[in-house]
Amino acid sequence: MSAVETAVAPVGDWDIKGPDFETQLVGQLTGTIGDAARLVARGSKRDYPWANGFPNFAMYRTFYAGDTYLRMQVHDWMASWGVAFARERMRSGNTAIAGSYAGQDAFYAMLTDDWAHSPENCAKEAGVAVSTYARQRDRTLRRAQESLREYWIRLQMAMFQVRILENQEPAPLPPSRYSYGRGFADEVDFAGDGNYIAMPRGSGC
Repeated sequence: MSAVETAVAPVGDWDIKGPDFETQLVGQLTGTIGDAARLVARGSKRDYPWANGFPNFAMYRTFYAGDTYLRMQVHDWMASWGVAFARERMRSGNTAIAGSYAGQDAFYAMLTDDWAHSPENCAKEAGVAVSTYARQRDRTLRRAQESLREYWIRLQMAMFQVRILENQEPAPLPPSRYSYGRGFADEVDFAGDGNYIAMPRGSGC
C-alpha cells in the first residue's frame, strides 16, 4: 500500500468524508442506533412514521449485522408471511406448503446466499410445477429484499439526523443581571442552576 493510500484509508468508523454509518450500523448496538431505529419507526416532525409490516429492525440485525438472538423469530415470521403471500399470488396447489417453503428459502437465501430446500421436492409436496414454485420463491425473496433495502436507506438517514442532534450545543443564555433569577427574599440565581446567592437587603441588586 502506498503512502497516499495509507493516508486516505478509512480508520475505525470514519472515512475522509466523515462518520461511516454503515460500519457503525453493522457493529454492536448503541444508543445512537436505537435512536435512529425509533426515528424511522415513529417518524419526526417532518416525516411520517414508516412501517410496511415487515420486522425490518430484526431483519437488519440478523442479515446485515449478523446477530443470532433474533434469527429464529425472523425465520418463523418469514415462513408464516410466505404462506400469506402465496395465498395472495398462487392460484393452484397447496399454498400453505409452497408459501412456507418459499419463506424459509428466502430467509436462508438472505442469510447464506443459498436455498434451504430443493425446488423439486418443494414443488412435489405442494402439488405444483417446479417452475411455479421457483417463481413464487423468487417473488418472496425479492419482496423481503426490497423491504430491507428501503429500511437500510432510511436507517442511515436517521443515523445522520441523530448524530446532528447529538452534536448540537444548547443555545447560550443571554447575559443576566443580578435582578434576574431572583428567588426567595433577596436571593439571586446567577447561573440559572438553582444555586442562589443571598444579596444584602436594600442593595438594589
